[in-house]
Amino acid sequence: MYCKNCGAQMDDTAVFCQKCGASQQQATGGGKATKYCFNCGNLIDERAELCPKCGVRQAVTAYVKKEQKEPWLAALASFLIPGLGQLYNGDSFFKAALIFCTSWLILPWIYGIYDAYTGAKKINEQG
Repeated sequence: MYCKNCGAQMDDTAVFCQKCGASQQQATGGGKATKYCFNCGNLIDERAELCPKCGVRQAVTAYVKKEQKEPWLAALASFLIPGLGQLYNGDSFFKAALIFCTSWLILPWIYGIYDAYTGAKKINEQG
């Protein structure tokens, strides 16, 4: 196997390149549009799924951007229907049902609004 970053030949089970130290789990091109085939060491396009020289399929890293949530919408949903903001944020049904069933106590209802708002903000910070 060849390093994805520098093209040096290395052991097939290696996780890091001994020459440059790059992780072999994902390419560390630093903005480059090329990488090295892990099988033959040929310089190929960073997005290539197959090496044009040897034909071996390359590991493609997919980056999935999380959907942004509107904190005000989550809070409004929990204000109108307790627990709905938690469902909007992708929290468990149990958590939403617990807030819904205890909302007549007022304090869980207020907590649900606050939790929906801060939960949406945390989702946006992570994504």
